Amino acid sequence: MKWNETARKGYSALYGKMVIKPERMAAVDKICDRILAGRGRYQSVGLVPWWWIGIVHNLESGCDFKTYLGNGEPLNRATRLVPAGRGPFSTWEAGAVDALKLHNLHKETDWTIPHALYLFEAWNGWGYVGKGVNSPYIWSFSNLYSSGKYVSDGVWSASAVSAQCGAAVILKRLIDRKEVVMSVDLLKLVPLIERVAP
Repeated sequence: MKWNETARKGYSALYGKMVIKPERMAAVDKICDRILAGRGRYQSVGLVPWWWIGIVHNLESGCDFKTYLGNGEPLNRATRLVPAGRGPFSTWEAGAVDALKLHNLHKETDWTIPHALYLFEAWNGWGYVGKGVNSPYIWSFSNLYSSGKYVSDGVWSASAVSAQCGAAVILKRLIDRKEVVMSVDLLKLVPLIERVAP
């Protein structure tokens, strides 16, 4: 799926009507705390905003620094899942740089919310578009997702429900907590401004 004006409007509209499920808020806050605990390491990687790395790290491995950012596999051997054959890596940071460059994210300059959400979905894959289901990788724990999930690579279940918090939900909560500051005017694509750490 290509990034264009239709995609921008689509992600903007979804984000604008997204509501975090109240019964999931405590779990979302724990995830945000875990990401914030690793903030210094995410910032040290550079290439892309720290929060984008932290959110993917949580989605791929629950922020385990012994795993590859690209798919959550151990750093000490070559990866076997997609992307296969990466590594081994001596440090988490080296693996993170590899994963980000593999997806050409170091070349991105648009880190507005709609484009960041597009990049999360591109990272995970476009399989949900063909199923007519909002990707749980992005929207789980919100009013925009109820069921439908790939239970493994290429294996679809319409009844499966993701137990993982989506990227948009985490990002919204980080913004709500003022860990990431942005303009409220999504349609003008005002870039996110990172809060300076105390």
